[in-house]
Amino acid sequence: MPHRRALQPLFTKKHVAVYADRIAEVADTMAAEWSEGGSIDLDTETRRLTLRVLGRSLFGTDLSERSEAVGVPLGQVVQFVGRRALQPIRTPTWLPTRARHRFRVSLAVVTETLDEAMDAARSGAGNGAELIKLFFELTDPVTGRAFSDEKIRDELLAFLFAGHDTTATTLAYSLWQLGRNREMQERVAREAAAIGDRLLRASDIGDLPYTVQIVHESLRMCPPAATAARMAMRDVEVDGYRIPAGTNTIVGTYALHHDPSLWDEPEKFDPDRFASGQSVARSRWQYLPFGGGPRTCIGDHFAMLEAILGLASVVRKLEVESLHDDSPVKTPFTLVAAGPVPARVGTRAVTA
Repeated sequence: MPHRRALQPLFTKKHVAVYADRIAEVADTMAAEWSEGGSIDLDTETRRLTLRVLGRSLFGTDLSERSEAVGVPLGQVVQFVGRRALQPIRTPTWLPTRARHRFRVSLAVVTETLDEAMDAARSGAGNGAELIKLFFELTDPVTGRAFSDEKIRDELLAFLFAGHDTTATTLAYSLWQLGRNREMQERVAREAAAIGDRLLRASDIGDLPYTVQIVHESLRMCPPAATAARMAMRDVEVDGYRIPAGTNTIVGTYALHHDPSLWDEPEKFDPDRFASGQSVARSRWQYLPFGGGPRTCIGDHFAMLEAILGLASVVRKLEVESLHDDSPVKTPFTLVAAGPVPARVGTRAVTA
């Protein structure tokens, strides 16, 4: 927890507001790029978007030209680690396998990118790079020594994955739903257009209530963190089963968000369930897109800011038409699209 307390100031709601202009600028740029293609894969493109945002906001480096070169290897690294964690029998580390070779090659690509960002931050060339610079100042709470480059790199890898993969899933799912619901999409577009043509700011979120509802409902129906691991702090009984204190448990966030005893028509995409006043009677523990308690996701405010401003910025500029009525998902580690999410996009007419 000392480690978390040291990093927390970077991710308070007040502090993440400084990243808003970078988020909005990247989203505007990506929307312009998408409009030239006609049809895009929402999953691939939102991953490119969130990787660019993370690079500019926290790593002090422009990943625009390297988003695909880094994004694909990063996904392969995470998939390998996820599979290994779930395997009851593991192959010896010395045994050469195709999967292990692919993992090592992919990890080398990601590691090189992180090393370059760390070198730039040390030299002062990294514009921003707040996260990296803070790690340079931290000390290990156990040894009292400064973090090694290897330790910093491991931490940055975790932030790189968590900061782009999960928010990309939320954006892709939100755009896919809006691409199937014309009335909802027009409502988001009108809301954002009313602010004007300038880049959106953190202070604009109060004027984007329906966009916020869309993001919350997407996080309910398609929570990137589909499960969460927790240890039972005391003996507890669940559905007739005794769970002793100290037991490692898995909380099924996806199941919780789709439980008909907690939600009316849980399989229906209904952003109005998050309208003002609708959450009053809701238990704080039935909606947990970022977990809960002292181990709530440290980047929750950043993720929400990115999802809301990113979605509003894109829909303000583009009309989106989903080409598939279904959007299958899988959980190699977090909840992600099981395949391409194709959509037709075009420049939006001026919205009154």
